[in-house]
Amino acid sequence: MAADAPNAVADEGGNRNRLLDATRTGRHLWRFECAQPLDLSEPVIVSWANSSDDSQVPLAPGPFFYKLHSDLPMGALVRSQDTTFRLFAPRAKKVTLFLCEKLDEQEQAREIELQRRSDRHGTAGVWEHQEPRRLHGWYYWYKVDGVREGAGLFHPDQRVLDPYALATVDRAGPGIILDRDWIGHAPRDFKTPAWQDLVMVEAHVRDLVANAPIALSPEERLGFSGLKKWVESPDFYLHRLGVNCVELQPIQEFDNAAREDYHWGYMTTNYFSPESSYALDPAKASGVRELQALVKAFHARGIAVVLDVVYNHVGEPAHLMFVDKLYYFEQDAAGNLSNWSGCGNDLRARSAMAKRLIIDSLIHFVEAYGVDGFRFDLAELLGLDVLREIEVALKRVKPDVILIAEPWSFRGHIAGLLRDTGWASWNDGYRNFLRDFVHGAGDADRLEYFLKGSPWYFAKWPAQTINYTESHDDSSWIDIITEHGNHDALVPTEADRHRTHLMAAVLFMSLGIPLISAGQGLPPHEARGEQYLSARRPQRPRLSPALPLPGHAHVFRGVDRVSAQQARTPPAALLAPE
Repeated sequence: MAADAPNAVADEGGNRNRLLDATRTGRHLWRFECAQPLDLSEPVIVSWANSSDDSQVPLAPGPFFYKLHSDLPMGALVRSQDTTFRLFAPRAKKVTLFLCEKLDEQEQAREIELQRRSDRHGTAGVWEHQEPRRLHGWYYWYKVDGVREGAGLFHPDQRVLDPYALATVDRAGPGIILDRDWIGHAPRDFKTPAWQDLVMVEAHVRDLVANAPIALSPEERLGFSGLKKWVESPDFYLHRLGVNCVELQPIQEFDNAAREDYHWGYMTTNYFSPESSYALDPAKASGVRELQALVKAFHARGIAVVLDVVYNHVGEPAHLMFVDKLYYFEQDAAGNLSNWSGCGNDLRARSAMAKRLIIDSLIHFVEAYGVDGFRFDLAELLGLDVLREIEVALKRVKPDVILIAEPWSFRGHIAGLLRDTGWASWNDGYRNFLRDFVHGAGDADRLEYFLKGSPWYFAKWPAQTINYTESHDDSSWIDIITEHGNHDALVPTEADRHRTHLMAAVLFMSLGIPLISAGQGLPPHEARGEQYLSARRPQRPRLSPALPLPGHAHVFRGVDRVSAQQARTPPAALLAPE
């Protein structure tokens, strides 16, 4: 018996026994050995023996459950003569595949029951069906049935989008079956800039293209294809600013209800699919080719592409919830979902197949689309061990991959722990200091610390700090520092401009990676924080060629010269003691 068992008591003879107190639920520790393996698809109940009391407690599987895994390829696997469907659903009792060739045939979709494999992969939870024909371009979804009692119950009538679907019609599906050979591999001829040379801009696909001063159709202004044309334009202003890396807000499938809805993208519903509303013809998976072309266009301009990815929680419909809520989501003994993300359903990234799902999708975006790196939303929730494994896996595929963490959540902050890894972190301390400094509230020692690249606690090498003063999650810089009492700097004062000039000077002189928000300078003039979950109005384009802020916009030009100066100083010298 474990000495620290909460229900262990010692008698007068020093013997330790287990005490069962019916009034102390959740504080008992018992171990059972069964004559045969338990069927995870059936509820396991503990009740009083020889008692008229009908109270009972459902048992949840222990740590072994979250280690269940398979290394078989998952998803819809297309070959020349057949298509294999695989789904990991360890507690499922029944998995049904629905197939149709045309989108308007969903009501007549063919139903096929997947079979749990008879080998160790099946024991782990892999279900499979092989269809003897090539189904590239067809549509599919699942329904999963299993335990109906206790925590993590199943919803057998819920349509489930395959977690490994390579494209989807919309947030609810159906998924689109794609041959990976058709998707192909992105060119590998672009040389990702060294981290110490990066000058980054955070941008939203629709914000960048919404007011682009080129001829585009209304449909093109909604997504990838229009942005590609703007990137290729001689007047593309990010290139003129000297930016050499764009961090795109989420472009994995998210939960906007309608194609025209504006959404920040931080409610992901599928990790492999490009956002369907950014595609000209989502029913034909056109977003795959359009995103490939967009990344290629950025590369042709000498601009690396980093994707903002959200693996700490999911959007609606929460498809993984219906594959296995218990396996994929953090929850307490009563089945209540953890909420350190503030979004109500924290992903259990430590579960073996959840971790694999994350890594597989990241590798897919590197190989299929040629992206250069990733910024992880609320990375603290994934945990240090998972982040280390992600780094190892991605560097096998792309040794110079850019890895950036938002190192906090409502649970904690791990920037200090990431110093001994290959991760960089958004520097919230830098952001907060500079806002105070331009009002005369910062001291010289703190300024020196941030100019040196936030060494010691935050960064072990200068490029581990992402220095920024504004991002999608914040109010506009100019609204925060303005002299106007209502925090509305649509018409900035002269002091507002001077403070912004000072901010830009410090930002681009500081060691580390500078990050600006696309069009930083002109306020969005709305409560941006309210748009996190279900945005409906676009952020007002800021500092675009069509909307300059007099006496302000020029501050952000010449960024490349500052970056070049940083690049000439070897990282070791930057941290050398005086």
